Amino acid sequence: MGNIVFVGYSFVDDSILQKMIILAVKMDSTVTLLKELNSKNTEAVIQQADVVLLNTVINFDDVIKIVSLAEKYQIPTVFYTKNKMVHSKNQFYNIQYILLNEINTFEITQIKVENQHEAKKAAKIIQDMGFLNVVITISNKGAFVLTDEERSTFVLWKAHKFIESTKAMAAFNGGFIHALSEKLSMLEAIKFANGVVTLSDGLHFYE
Repeated sequence: MGNIVFVGYSFVDDSILQKMIILAVKMDSTVTLLKELNSKNTEAVIQQADVVLLNTVINFDDVIKIVSLAEKYQIPTVFYTKNKMVHSKNQFYNIQYILLNEINTFEITQIKVENQHEAKKAAKIIQDMGFLNVVITISNKGAFVLTDEERSTFVLWKAHKFIESTKAMAAFNGGFIHALSEKLSMLEAIKFANGVVTLSDGLHFYE
């Protein structure tokens, strides 16, 4: 049973994040919400995590602190946000994964992502912000991944009908962070997340 630590999250008006949490819990992950980042038990909470999920609700100094603690204990860090992010080179140095869809990818890069070529071009811009591995879900198509070794992979959705972007993103991200918390490799986590998208297409998986 993996332990996912959500750092600084506000769940209000974020349906994708709410669905991600529901999915992770349904798959037997435990979820810990860490709001007080300067408390004495912050390091202990991070140490017990199997994956740490960050977003822009917390300030940049706190991001650096949490990422450093996660690196100390070799815990993967994942960044998710629905908010528009200002591009700044190396601002998010050493965060292992960022999870995006084509909508917030466009907000960051001004590149309209509809195919693998555009996804790779956008992902390289996002890597310049300091993220090591970029994951972009594309509605009705699949998930594009650019690794820190500049290897790219595109995983086609297995579902048989149109998958709306926010639903696909919630299903994929929930499956991905759960798989990472279970110590799966990035490639295994991507394959697992793709399976979750398929299930969410055919079942009322969020309810």
